[in-house]
Amino acid sequence: MQMLEVEVAWVRHGIMMADRVRKLIPSKIMYPVPSI
Repeated sequence: MQMLEVEVAWVRHGIMMADRVRKLIPSKIMYPVPSI
């Protein structure tokens, strides 16, 4: 059970880090969309 809790904590941490990186990087680089 304890290992599962640690795994969940790491997953939450990874999601938080990914969200921070997503905010830091401009959306244009992440999703290149031709501007009209």
